[in-house]
Amino acid sequence: MVFKSWKLAGFCVTMVAGCAAILGASTTPALGSSGYPNPLAPTNCAFGFEYDVDIVPAPVFGPDDLAAYYVENITYEPGEKVVFKGQFANARFSSFAVYDANGQIFTANGVKDSLADYLIEPDPGSINPWQRPGLAGKRPENFTITLTNAAAPGMTNTLPLTPAGTASGATVWIMYRIYDPAGGTPAGFASQPVPPSMTIDQGSTSTTVPGCAKHGRASAAYMPLVTSTGSSSSSDAPLQFYAPDVTDLLAINPDESYVLTSFLAPPPTDVTVITGKAPTAPTSDQPSKWPNPKYDEQFWSMCIQYHTVLVENPTLHGTDYGCRHNEQTNVNAAGDFMYVIGPEALRKQIEAIPGATFLPLADNTGTANYTLMYRNLVVNPSFTHAPNSLPETGADAATTAAVMGAYYPQGYTCPLIAFEESGLSACTEGSPYPKS
Repeated sequence: MVFKSWKLAGFCVTMVAGCAAILGASTTPALGSSGYPNPLAPTNCAFGFEYDVDIVPAPVFGPDDLAAYYVENITYEPGEKVVFKGQFANARFSSFAVYDANGQIFTANGVKDSLADYLIEPDPGSINPWQRPGLAGKRPENFTITLTNAAAPGMTNTLPLTPAGTASGATVWIMYRIYDPAGGTPAGFASQPVPPSMTIDQGSTSTTVPGCAKHGRASAAYMPLVTSTGSSSSSDAPLQFYAPDVTDLLAINPDESYVLTSFLAPPPTDVTVITGKAPTAPTSDQPSKWPNPKYDEQFWSMCIQYHTVLVENPTLHGTDYGCRHNEQTNVNAAGDFMYVIGPEALRKQIEAIPGATFLPLADNTGTANYTLMYRNLVVNPSFTHAPNSLPETGADAATTAAVMGAYYPQGYTCPLIAFEESGLSACTEGSPYPKS
């Protein structure tokens, strides 16, 4: 039995441009490959290293700036059982997920490899705050999750450890996610309960380590970069959102679905506008009752990225990572959102437009390629217009728009002065600037 925990540097998962083109050909080995680097020595506690956008040391595609990811890995041996004991997070969303040696989700013996917050049953005498939010803080909030290849349907809080046929010595990845912590970021993550302890049982041998009270940060030189691709239709034009093929993506969040588009930044006198009907979702940064007929989703956000790097705009307003979550998004009386994307110099003008939510272009990038990711997290089964209703193998813009209906994000390009005067009637649907 071998276990190590480290801060996952981030998966360079590309949908628009290849990581090799951006990072150069000499990247570190892929996840689970022979000779995979060991960025940190084994630790004496579980989930010892945190990964979030404030400490990303390399180009990364996909992290939300309200999310933290705690990563653990073990070397698999047949007959092994892993038990995690912890306290429920005080946040909008939390989950456990297991991945195979190649960073892929899987199902074994009819059991999926993940548990979202509201599905985790509490220990006897405890409560799950997503099931009983009225008792949050008044009762213990402890849980136990078991990873074993004896997992079968109907077993409480039990996930498969590996796919069928996994060989001894393979890497097993475990990710503990927290989104939108109470108190905001980064303080909200620091005040969360200590990550779960971990016990590994192998025959007559049992080893237990506590959850790490402090989280390390490793040098960027030792961070693994993982390459993958996400397919899209070559016919999709700029500012037409499509569903990517997620079957080849690494460490994907099983409770999340999203659509993407890319575009070339317009001239500085123009803006890019994204409109659509907003799903209903909680706005609290604490657990809310789920499922809840009042809400379509637990959380959604729109993030803009420059190539595979989250937009960082350090001028005037501090670092702006280019993400806006549902509670940060203006929604009009008709239930629609309107993101207006432009340079920092136009922020005040854009924010003065009624109903507009500003998203920044990166500083000093000129007419660069950008990607927009519209993330939808934990969708109510009764809501059928989210990206999770699309095939996992992806869908082109036309199919995506047909399924999402009024909730499909529409993209426009507008001269800012004309948009201020006349609204969307002054805009051109799509983008006249092709992807380069």
